[in-house]
Amino acid sequence: MIVTGSYIPTQTAAEVGANPVQVIDRYTIEKSGERNTEELLRNQPVANANGVPTSGNVGNISGQGASSISLRGFDPGATLVLLDGHRMVSHPSGTNGGTEFFVDLNTIPRAAIESVEILKDGASTTYGADAVAGVVNIKLRHNFQGAEAYAEYGNSTGTDSGETAASIAFGVGDNNTHLSGVVNYYRRNSIYTTDRGYDRKNGLPPIATANSEPYNLELSRAAVVAAGGNPPLDLGDTFFGHAPFFSNGTAPASNYVYYPDVNDPAAAHFPINHFTGELPDTERYGVFINADHKIFGDQMVAYGDVFFERADVRNDFGPAPTVAFQPVNGVTIAIPPHAPGPTLGGPSHADTGVPPGAYNPFNPFQQIISGNSQASLFEFGNEKFDNLTDAFFTTVGLRGDKLLDGNWGYDAAFRYSHIDATIDFTAPSKTRFNRVLNAADPIFDPTSRQFIGTTIPFNPFGDFRRKIPNNYRLADFVVVHPREEDTGGLAVFDLNIYSTKLFDLPAGGVGLAFGAQFQDETLSQDVDKRLEAGDIPVFQLRSASGNRNSYAGYAEMSIPVFGNDFSIPGFHALQFTGAARYESFSTGSNVMVPKVGLRWQPFDDSLTVRATWGEGYRLPSLTQLNAPVSSSPQSFIDPVKNVAVFVPTPKFAPGLTVSIDLFDIETTGRVTSSDPARTVTRIESGNAFPGESVVRDENGNLVLITQVAFQNTASQKARGADFSIAYELQTIVGTFRSTTLATLLDSFQFSPFPGQPEKELRSSVTNPFLEDAYLKWKGLSQLGWNWHGFDTVFTAHYRDGFHDILIGPNENKEHWVRQTWFFDVQASYEIQTHTKPEERLINGWPSWRYLLDKTTITFGVNNIFDHDPPRSNNNFPHLLYDPTGRFTYASLKKEF
Repeated sequence: MIVTGSYIPTQTAAEVGANPVQVIDRYTIEKSGERNTEELLRNQPVANANGVPTSGNVGNISGQGASSISLRGFDPGATLVLLDGHRMVSHPSGTNGGTEFFVDLNTIPRAAIESVEILKDGASTTYGADAVAGVVNIKLRHNFQGAEAYAEYGNSTGTDSGETAASIAFGVGDNNTHLSGVVNYYRRNSIYTTDRGYDRKNGLPPIATANSEPYNLELSRAAVVAAGGNPPLDLGDTFFGHAPFFSNGTAPASNYVYYPDVNDPAAAHFPINHFTGELPDTERYGVFINADHKIFGDQMVAYGDVFFERADVRNDFGPAPTVAFQPVNGVTIAIPPHAPGPTLGGPSHADTGVPPGAYNPFNPFQQIISGNSQASLFEFGNEKFDNLTDAFFTTVGLRGDKLLDGNWGYDAAFRYSHIDATIDFTAPSKTRFNRVLNAADPIFDPTSRQFIGTTIPFNPFGDFRRKIPNNYRLADFVVVHPREEDTGGLAVFDLNIYSTKLFDLPAGGVGLAFGAQFQDETLSQDVDKRLEAGDIPVFQLRSASGNRNSYAGYAEMSIPVFGNDFSIPGFHALQFTGAARYESFSTGSNVMVPKVGLRWQPFDDSLTVRATWGEGYRLPSLTQLNAPVSSSPQSFIDPVKNVAVFVPTPKFAPGLTVSIDLFDIETTGRVTSSDPARTVTRIESGNAFPGESVVRDENGNLVLITQVAFQNTASQKARGADFSIAYELQTIVGTFRSTTLATLLDSFQFSPFPGQPEKELRSSVTNPFLEDAYLKWKGLSQLGWNWHGFDTVFTAHYRDGFHDILIGPNENKEHWVRQTWFFDVQASYEIQTHTKPEERLINGWPSWRYLLDKTTITFGVNNIFDHDPPRSNNNFPHLLYDPTGRFTYASLKKEF
């Protein structure tokens, strides 16, 4: 049996040398209460900050509808996700602006999973670049015999968010040939911020955004005074103002409210959380088929598989926020003056691109309004993102075992995986919005071929709570539907050869594995020109494409020093492991990384101590390598150090297993977006990267920065421990099982740039607005009872609290986001009528006994007490919790 972390076969996961492996089998998956792969993996204690969730991912344009696991709090790309031990292409849209990539968990149906093995240790020597923080190997269902039909329905007890899942597993074959597969379907209804009372609150500026209607307008004193306004004298020559609340768009300047900036309490704020989606509308379906055939017994087996999954996800972002009307990059929004002719203060026609003669009769000021004005474009509806993802892979290979002296084997395989991800946007165009603001535009001229059916321009001086009917008529012209089409492909050839006993030592056989790998990776991100130009509010994306291939060779060895009948006091068993990998890339770089480990049992198998040390590496993504800049990003090395120790199985308590895994991971040179301030410092000190420059005006003020898109940062360090206690007790009233998993993140330190001191981030947020956090403690505990077909499981989830920053108009305050406990329960009953073969059919129809035999009925409740997520800066931590609330479900499974 090949267990994740080594290519040298073993009998059980507990025997995998020094490698700490957590196994989630099919039984545990079914009893977990988790309805999809994302929940199953992201709720594991080893998963920490920086994973990508489906819920709360509405505003993260790249990777919408996709999700990932992140081990130890590192970026999702530092965790390698395998399917059946083989690599899969990453989701081509990525995250973090389309620069960080990961295997999308939502393209892997829970129904197709046989087990999951989580290697809580770096394994770059075995698997390559992505295995820095650890490996998640998802094993799909193979060699299934018979048929299994499954159907489930569940819903939250709050506002409807119904969920439907169904699958059919099948398998046929004999001792030589086997064919099996899984067909799956999944549907989940959306949840909006208005659906949850705790999410409708408006008390904090990040929720009640200054991108508001009425608009927060940057005004000049000359224009305001000329219009009859009375701004306070202490505001200076430039300040902000908004129309009175509930205005119909015709309020005079004398009724406007004036204030210094958008952070002032007098500024208008829009309740964006009354309109935004939280959990997207989702539909997924697909099929997985696999087959194998023994050509020469176990010595040569041909195998292959094919997989397809489609995911259709719709996210709602709420009404489009403009942010600043006049951004550094992208299209400028500008409201023309009240009438054609000279303007009073404010930006010029040349500054804003407003055509001469443009005017807006609803503007009470003879000023072009732009600059740092902010607005919510409410009349054009919610920005929507329709995400369609098609994931495909196919594998063909040959494997053999028991060769030569019976201790050799091999596995040679080719896999091609491909993902097409399309994002269709529904959003207002800034360019078209500027046109409907200008009453002199040809679109309002009935004699023009561009006439849009009305002669009245858009009135931006009202309040969304008081409808201006003509504004809504203009939505058909202003709203556009740009598209982003992302494609990723990965072709991999693997050859692995192993021996369980290269030669004998007194303590046992020396294990050996070696092999080679070839990879060819392609990526294309094709972005609509309107998105590239910054014509869609908030989002400015770039097209990118690239190709990279690599060649690698590896070798690993396990050497038993003590064991079997060869032992001495204090050394019941002692085994050393060593591995090395060399990899060469088409980008011109190459790397050699080592790994060593030990496995020690001082007394007997009641106590096992394991430890590993190794180095890993991680290349920049293809987007980072091929960004549209004039310099070349560099690859970088991530040294990784891991330690895993202490796995006792006490003799005085049969069935009890306790383990403690310590980890210490250090990375350097992480790629991130360039910092403009550091770029300027670098350029002016004479250390500019190729192609970097700054442009200043005649007064020495900075006008333009040309910089590389990405650069290497300093270090990240994670240190902590995993704890596991499992106990099974068989009694006359059934079998009791208890499992507790917990992870302590003792420290997570980060230094953004070389030379800067490291900052402790444990128990702190990664992002104060979306609110992910490096949790100090995370735990999961289950207690189960099985007796005569009855199976009941009670689950407790624990997430630690963390320090948050409450952002206020005058000051920012630290806030402790409380820790949480959530409790689930599930009960099932398997009907076993023990139907005899001759009783299965009656008059050609299945008998009722046969139809009921091997039928399992399950009922469950997640979050029994309907606990809300904890209160935070952004109402609740959107990337740590989802708004489902109490969720009840029932399922029916029938085996044939």
